[in-house]
Amino acid sequence: QATFGTTPNIKHIVIGRCFTYTTLVQPGLFLFWSKTRMLVHSYAAVFRHFWTLEDTLVGFLFNDLIWCFDFNSCPAWSTCRTHPVYSLWKRASQNFAEMACGNITVLLNGSITNAFNRKMFGSVELDSLNPQRVNYVNIKVVTNPEGPHESCGRGSIVELIQILWSRGFRWTCTN
Repeated sequence: QATFGTTPNIKHIVIGRCFTYTTLVQPGLFLFWSKTRMLVHSYAAVFRHFWTLEDTLVGFLFNDLIWCFDFNSCPAWSTCRTHPVYSLWKRASQNFAEMACGNITVLLNGSITNAFNRKMFGSVELDSLNPQRVNYVNIKVVTNPEGPHESCGRGSIVELIQILWSRGFRWTCTN
């Protein structure tokens, strides 16, 4: 499944974003997310003390941009592990998690099966968190009105809690 090619005027967009970024407020509480993109960014916009990966310089510059070697058509991320967009976000995610300290929050979508999975958050960010620097991992499970599929005591979130416990993290979980 091919997608559209490289974002038009990508060079000018990145330079403009770099200039704009220098005027933004610096980081606060680290906020990680998985399958809750729209909600997490609305939440972070209201509660300005939260800081997501997209608030870092790399995240701010490259958020929603697509690039590849063929300017007309880009392969899907899943086609190869060396896809340039996937590689950038994987490294940026790792760096963001390594910097995390204090109390961090993880926002997960409890309205789906496998709210916690071993893709980006579960394999890159979670594995890069340092229990010596992170005081608490505050898990927030959000659901839609149709009813939850998973919760703090049910589904894949139980696996996340077991991983945190085995690595020596202190944690809380709220539905």
